[in-house]
Amino acid sequence: MFVMIGIGLSAGVQLLVVALVASIVFNVAIVALNRSRFGSRPRRLERWTLAAPADVQSVTRRVIGLQIDASDAARVDERLDAVLPLCAKEWRKAGTSPLPNGRVLLEYRITLKKKSSPDLLVGTIARLGIPEIGRVALIAEH
Repeated sequence: MFVMIGIGLSAGVQLLVVALVASIVFNVAIVALNRSRFGSRPRRLERWTLAAPADVQSVTRRVIGLQIDASDAARVDERLDAVLPLCAKEWRKAGTSPLPNGRVLLEYRITLKKKSSPDLLVGTIARLGIPEIGRVALIAEH
């Protein structure tokens, strides 16, 4: 926005070359950012991969899906029962499915508290350092 004000001021005081150069630089920067898909790659937090922004659009509904790759489902459930009240208003286990490597994929549907976010939830789980958890991913709600 400040660049646009600068372009207007320079054009207003008859420094048309400065206005033209600033306008070209501004437009090239906007096109480059638009084409680079800045921010569309999945984010990494320690050893956790967060979902791509397209999957996180359900945040506005405050209901998210959470997938956890675990080695011991009972122990992870026990640990999450202590952690989820910090960030979630309510949650339920949506499913459990075995993985080929002997681990288990747990799925939860979570309604976040008003002052909580998916990043805060994943960060809280990551800070606990639960050894039975291999991966946590946010998934899109259908």
